[in-house]
Amino acid sequence: KPVGDAFDELNALTAEIVSLKATLNLNDKSYSVERDKGIGRMALKEKIVNSERKKSFTIKSEIEAFKQEQQNLKEMKEELQKKLHAIR
Repeated sequence: KPVGDAFDELNALTAEIVSLKATLNLNDKSYSVERDKGIGRMALKEKIVNSERKKSFTIKSEIEAFKQEQQNLKEMKEELQKKLHAIR
């Protein structure tokens, strides 16, 4: 993959993190609404925590994949440099 793709991935990841932070703030506000519907405080808290854990896990695996992609790009670059030196 070209380096541009890696930057696109990083930008997408950054946007997702921003969106997750917004969701967290939203969860704080929606708590009182949910409570009025009769959902217990602990049950709702658990629901939010589980949802955030899932998102956090997804982000972590995406970051790992991105790091792996970066490593692959570095190795590709080194290979190309070796070939270039061999030609010279």
